[in-house]
Amino acid sequence: MKVLYILCVIFILGNSEKCESPNGIVCCEGFKKRDQIGDDCIPCEIGFHGANCVVPCYYPSYGKNCQSRCSCVEEFCDYVDGCKDIKDLDTTSFISSTTSSFRKFYEHVMHKQFFLHNI
Repeated sequence: MKVLYILCVIFILGNSEKCESPNGIVCCEGFKKRDQIGDDCIPCEIGFHGANCVVPCYYPSYGKNCQSRCSCVEEFCDYVDGCKDIKDLDTTSFISSTTSSFRKFYEHVMHKQFFLHNI
């Protein structure tokens, strides 16, 4: 009987898609159920991770298992594909993002000048 139990544990642990939990065998983090009926687990879609694959990648991470890193600012980083090409952005979102970035930069410079002027 112990041999059967050990073989079951080895099988479960060797199959990284499924994990033990208080509720029985479930899909491990990074996997989700294929469908409502079966108990097959499949990897998360690109850009998602966590239990049941419901969490999108956090900036600056993106892609499969959130293992890639964006080298652009957060506004241009897509959690699935990474840095967006500027030609793919619509004009309104580009102007809005650029204006916002410039405003933050301007406020930072003005604050620094005010601080240095009052020393």
